[in-house]
This record gives sequence, structure tokens and C-alpha cells, in this order.
Amino acid sequence: MIVSATYLPGAGTTKGIDDPSPILAWRLSSTVPGDKQTAFELQVGTTLDGSDFFITGKQLGTAQEFELTKPLTSATQYYWRVRVWDETDTVSAWAHGTFDTGLWSVADWKGAKWIGKAGTQAPQLRKAFTTTKAVAWARLYVGAGGYAEANVNGIRVSNALEPGFTNYDKRVQYVAHDVTALMNTTDHVVSLTLGRGFFGCTTATDWGWNNTPWWGHPRAIVRLFIRYSDGTSESIVSDASWKASTGPTTADSVYLGDYYDARLETSGWKAAGFDDSAWTAAELLTAPKGALVAQMQQPIRAGADITPVSVVQRDADTWRYTFPNVHVGWVRLSATATAGDLFTIEYAENLNADGSLKITASEIEGTINTDKYTAAGGAFTWEPRFSYKSFNYVDITGPVQPDTVVGVPVWTDYEETGTFTCANATLNQMHNMSRQSFRINSHGFITDTPHTERNGWLGDANVMATSAIYSLDMHSLFKKWLTDMADNLDKDGLLTVIVPTSYRFMGGTRAPEWCAAFLLIAWKLYSFTGDVSFISQNFERMRAYVDYWVKNPAINAWDSAFGDWSSPSGNYNDGGKDMVGTTFVIQSARALADMADVLGKPDVAAIYRDRAAGIITALNARNMDPATGVYKPGPDYTGAMKQTPTVLALKHGYVPAGIRASAAAALEANVRVTNTNHLTTGILGEEHLLGVLCEEGFTDTAYAVASQTTFPAWGYWASLGATTTWNGWGSKNGQRTLSHHMHGAYLAWLYQYLAGIKVTSRSTVEIKPYRPAALPSVSASVKTPRGTVAVAWDATAITITIPPGMTATYNNTTIQSGTTVINF
Repeated sequence: MIVSATYLPGAGTTKGIDDPSPILAWRLSSTVPGDKQTAFELQVGTTLDGSDFFITGKQLGTAQEFELTKPLTSATQYYWRVRVWDETDTVSAWAHGTFDTGLWSVADWKGAKWIGKAGTQAPQLRKAFTTTKAVAWARLYVGAGGYAEANVNGIRVSNALEPGFTNYDKRVQYVAHDVTALMNTTDHVVSLTLGRGFFGCTTATDWGWNNTPWWGHPRAIVRLFIRYSDGTSESIVSDASWKASTGPTTADSVYLGDYYDARLETSGWKAAGFDDSAWTAAELLTAPKGALVAQMQQPIRAGADITPVSVVQRDADTWRYTFPNVHVGWVRLSATATAGDLFTIEYAENLNADGSLKITASEIEGTINTDKYTAAGGAFTWEPRFSYKSFNYVDITGPVQPDTVVGVPVWTDYEETGTFTCANATLNQMHNMSRQSFRINSHGFITDTPHTERNGWLGDANVMATSAIYSLDMHSLFKKWLTDMADNLDKDGLLTVIVPTSYRFMGGTRAPEWCAAFLLIAWKLYSFTGDVSFISQNFERMRAYVDYWVKNPAINAWDSAFGDWSSPSGNYNDGGKDMVGTTFVIQSARALADMADVLGKPDVAAIYRDRAAGIITALNARNMDPATGVYKPGPDYTGAMKQTPTVLALKHGYVPAGIRASAAAALEANVRVTNTNHLTTGILGEEHLLGVLCEEGFTDTAYAVASQTTFPAWGYWASLGATTTWNGWGSKNGQRTLSHHMHGAYLAWLYQYLAGIKVTSRSTVEIKPYRPAALPSVSASVKTPRGTVAVAWDATAITITIPPGMTATYNNTTIQSGTTVINF
């Protein structure tokens, strides 16, 4: 047995961590079937292979994580290593990890001030200094209201669009960069370029981002901490001694784009030795109200360049670049031009009927998704830095055709943790569509669409949460975004439907089916990872949210703003507001009860479990046909059967046992016969429809719906060449956007039902594939906290791979770690 990986659960970075008691965890691998860890030893030191800080000694047990509770020192690097013993008492080699701590108090910033240049677009800031001793260790900590592009000695050290977006009145993120390797000279400079982001957005939108409570010009706070080889240290901090200047970015908007005039560039300003005597002193600006916290979610990074699949000249001065998929980011272009030449770069996911780009958005004032570059003269290569766009097509208008144009994909740098393939090409394409749609909606929080809104709608992400957790490493970003939700809870327990929010749009909307994401995503994340930290830290806030809905015992029904959103027949039409609103109040109360059990609060759990049971009784009396078990959207509804109410009732166990089979049969007949193997659900019913059909014995019907290629169906989009999931069910030309992830929740069904991988805790998994008669084979894997679980089945056998430290069951039989083949 060996330790195959060390990691910090829930940490998207090991630089500048914010947790004073981090969890240190490890994964195992072994060639011995059924091999188990029986003991471990963990050591922590301040030098490589050191143990001067902490030693556990040999600890008996199977735990693969350890909470380091000994007080750590801020701004310090720690090294740790772990080894394990197997059942034969054979010890493994040491496996190594490292992390360094962030700045945990105002005092840790050593007097750093918030600086900027108010009224200036994308101001440039710099601080020159010298060192005379050998540098052993250096960290650059940069916090910002807006975005901060950081360089040391002319080398960019920051990632894209950082720090992350938060409610700046509650929290402001900073990022730690290891710059040790850049400190090998005596003359140095730290330089920043600031972007507006959502902190100082000037674009008028329906969502009020230009009128937030925190609005201000971009600003930054910096500490460069240097430790010298002789044991001394020094800090360079942001203050009035920094220099500031205007720059070549003349406008930047997360919605509209970047405008850049290369004639305004200052050559060499990021390098040491530049004469900045003509620059003004940086302005000391007011600090945002929020606490400075480390950015612990994964950074937003630019990925590998994407080459266009075609280039067509549209007219005398416009060229159309078509890319292979819908992506999010921007383009990088190279050309040779005359001073003053203007290149206009327009991005779109879709085309209008006349072939022009579809780039209008009535909710946003101005022309969206458009960059403008004015040449200084000569050869140049340029890409924007403070806005991102969703695109399949790019039109570039200018005096000459660029020499090269490549797409630059930009999103949160998730690890892909799930794989899926099967004998149905449509389902394989749908898998990629769903994952791509979620990934391109990830920029430090989860948005609905990167083409227009870029808003963190809670309901969209809640239905997609399980799908995302199974296919991407969501631990750190979901923890960050859940914290954003906690920050947006008001004194009465009401949560906004968009997080973060400007408080200028639908701030008081009653939408339990959207805002339940606060509890339901937290519970889904805990169930997969075993990380109880968010739940324990925010339990009382979540209780306040549930109490907002259930505190009056006389109220047992709730309306909402959205109902079962985006069904094929239109918004609200399938689920009905009463049924879905009430369902999500019930599920919130149940989730709170489950969390209370985890935290050792059985009395509290009983209160909310009993309240949920009472609401279910009232719901059944109002909405259920006692003869058939079929549910209707609301008590006064008299129309034909709707799918979503009965789907939700079956999924969540509302249907009495004696008529459950009747309700399931009615649902299946409605799907298969009445709607010819088509769904009529919106996104709330979509999340569970296929799984409910499987669990009730109708796997072939679920498969027929999933692989359907005629309207309305996910496969219909696939048949039209979709690479993402779309905003609505119609044809491509009728779509508002082509990058809405909310319709992609079938992804969880591919993993949990077709492949049969149901992770029930961080160390347990149930293997239970549902095998449609028309599907010959499936192969899938999911990376769990214990390692990768893999399943492959065909007509003759199932092959199951389980990592050490994980308990698996198949057909009520325990499966040992390693690879097991079972013939059918």
C-alpha cells in the first residue's frame, strides 16, 4: 500500500490558506485486493522533511484525514508528510505535502493601505525597491475591490479575473503568490493594473451592478513579505509612496468588454529601473467594508489556445472566425497596423437569421461582448484582461486581417473528476454538453449564463449541484459560494435569489425553490465530501432561513416567484407554484434536520423533521388524488396531469406506500404514452424525472426520454450540433443564450443510475446500475475523497474498481477494494 496523494480538502490552493486548523488528507492505492490502512503517522515541520512543529506518532485507525489543531503562525510555510501501515503492519514510504498560511489579522498586513487612482480607467500602480541579501522565501499578497493584475519585475504572477467576486461589504478576497524565484536580483518592482469587475461596474443593467452599496473605483491592498536567508525579514506594503498613472485601457466592463488604446502604453513601466518620477503618488482610498479573506476557491485561469475551424471574410473589412465549441473567455490577435487603426472584436454564441452576430441584450445598456483595440503602429499581439465573453463566433473589423486569432478559454480551473462513456453517442455528447455548460458558468461563483446576465441564480445551480459534484472538483468553489449566500442572508432569514447580489434586483423575492440552494447544496456537498465545516459554522444562519418559512405553524403552503422554471410550454407551466414552493420548504426543513443530526443536535432535528411531516400531510390533503396518488400543481388545478408534481412527490417520499405504485404507473404512462417519451418538466422536475422512473421500475422509459432526439429533448439539441445546454427547448435560432447549465441535471443520472455510482459518504459508495435493454454498455468513474471509483458493464459482466479506504456495496453485498468482475 502507498499514499498516492496528499491534499487539503476544500482548498483550491495551498498558498495563503485562511483556515487556522486545516484538515490534512491523503488517498491510498494498493495492488492487494481488500487492502486496508490500519494506522498512520503524520509529521509537520517548517522545513522540508522536518517534524519540528508537530508529530502524531503511530495512530491506529482507518482515518485518512487529520485536523491540525495546534496553533499555526500566519504567513508561514509548513511541510507535512504522512505514512500508513496496512493489515500486515507493513509501513509505506512517506508522502509529502505543503501549505502556507495567509494573513489572518489586520496587523498581518503591516500597515498596508488601500490605494488606487480614482476616476482613472484601469489605473497602473508600481513600487520600486531594492534588496541586498539573498532571499529564501517571498509571498505577494494582493487584495482588491475589482480585479488586480499583478506583476513582479515584469513577470505576471496573477491569474485571470482575480481576486474573486464577493459581497464587498461582507468579504473582500486577497490572493497569495509565491514570488521567491523572481527575487534573485537586487532591483525590484511590484506593479498592478486594476479593473472594475463588479466592484466599480459602470454599465447600467436590470440587476443594478452600477448601483451597489459597495460601489467604488477599483482599489488594491498589497503586502510583499520577504524572508532572507540570514533569518531576517522585510515587508513592502501599499501606501502613498507607490506611484500611479493612467494606462492604455480606456474602458473596461464585465458586460461590454475592454477598450484599449496602445498609443497610451508606457514602455517598460512594469520593469525595475523604469523612471516613474513623472507619475503621481497613488491615492489612499477608503477600504471596502468587508473583511479581508484569502481566496480559497480555485483560481480563474486561461486554458490552452483554441484554433478557429473556419475564417470567412464577411465584407471589405470584417472577418468571421468560427470556433469548434461554445467557449468563454476572449481572443488573442496578432497583426501589423498603422497608428490609430481600430480593431473591433465582437463575440457571439449564435447568429441571427441574416447571418449577423446575435449580441444584443435588452437588460444591458450598451453593446455587449465587444472589445476595441487601437493600434500604436507596427506589429502587435493583444488580448483583453478584465472582461469575458461566451462565444462560438467572433467578428473582427479592422483595416487589415489579423495574422493570427486564437480563442483563450477562461474559467475557474476545476479538475475534471468524472468520466462517462457509453454505447449511445447522443448520451456521450449530452455528457459533454452539460459539463461544458457548467464549467463556462464558473468564474469564482456559479452564473446562469456568461453571454448576458453573468448572475449567480441559486435555483439554476441547485438543480445542477449533484451533476457538478460528480464530474468536477466543486469542493472549494461551492464552499466559497455558500459563504456568499450566508453573507446575503438578511436579519429575518430571507435570502436573495441572486448571490452575490446588488440588492437592487428582486431583493425581497419569495422563492423557496431558488433559495433552498443555501441548504441543499451544503447538504449535497457534505454528503459527498464529509466536510462538516460549513455546516457547523453556518448552522444557525441556515436555521434562521428555514424559520423564515416555517415559524408560523398555521402556514403549510407557500407560493414562489418562479415555479418549475423553463418547461417546454413556458415558464411556470408544469410544476405549479404551490407544489414546488411547498416542496422546497419541506426539503429545506429536512436538510436542516439532517444537519442537526450530524452536529449532535437530536432535539433540534426532531423539531424540523416533525414540522416537515406536518407540511407533507397538509400538502397531500391539498394536492394529491387519494385514489391514484397523482399530484396536481395546486389545489384549484383541474387540467391534465403535469409531470413535475408527481415526480417531486415520488422522489421525496410524500406518496403513501399503498398508492405509490399507482402514482408511478400514472407518471410513466404520461411520459411514455401521453407525451411519447418526452418530458414536460421544467428544471425542477428535470433534476429527478429520470431517476424516479428508474427507481420505480421504468428504466427503459427513462432511457427513451434521455436518448430522445425530437423536440423537446436534450438529444434534440444534440441533433442540432449543440456543444452546450441551451436556455430554452426550441430551435437554435430562437435561443436567448446557448450556455445555460440549468437544463443539464441529467448528468447526475448518467453517473448515479446508468453507471450506478452513488457516493453515500466520503468513504461509502453504493454500486447499483440501471441497465436499459437498448443500451449495450456503460463505463464511468468518479473521483471521491478516498480515490477513484470506476464501473464498467456490458451484456456479460460488470467490473467494479474501489479505492482502499472506501466501502462499497453491490446487490447488498460488500465489495472489497481493488477490481472485482461479476458475471451477469
